[in-house]
Amino acid sequence: MNIQAIRNICMAAQRVYVWTTEDGQQWIGDGACMYSVESNLQLNRSNFFTIFNIPKKQIAKMTIHFGGTNENDNRIDANPHDADTPLKQIGYPVLHRGDLLYALTGPPGLVMINSKYLQPVENEYADFMFYIRREKGFRPYVIVCVDGLAKAIITPFRSQTVSEIQDELRKMCTQPDPLWKGI
Repeated sequence: MNIQAIRNICMAAQRVYVWTTEDGQQWIGDGACMYSVESNLQLNRSNFFTIFNIPKKQIAKMTIHFGGTNENDNRIDANPHDADTPLKQIGYPVLHRGDLLYALTGPPGLVMINSKYLQPVENEYADFMFYIRREKGFRPYVIVCVDGLAKAIITPFRSQTVSEIQDELRKMCTQPDPLWKGI
């Protein structure tokens, strides 16, 4: 896991959330994504800022939360469930309003995630499996797995945004490109 990439995501969002499961597994993220902490190191308030090299001036500007998960919260679960739906990455990333989005597809339709949220894991692992999990009371989220274990949990773009992107792509495909006019 690329700690520097996680740090950059949290610093850009000005938010850090560290969750500890009942079995001691820790996850860190900015609220829109979470990453499995894969070391014997246990993050806490006293060592976190040193390990992540966050300046004291910056700490005062950030939302910082350390907490645990309860037994009913399976959002932080290292194994895909039977109810999780596999997703397949399709085509190339799409640039939308300054964000590079990966398109994933499966039975729920088109799902898009911000490519920046894959940076902490993409250099460490070659093959990902993507799943979408839907739970009552929560927005759907994408689980990024390697060898059957969750490495990242990412909140996808809202369906309204995905619909806007689909409409833009549809228009682009049906309208002639002015660059090719007269050729």
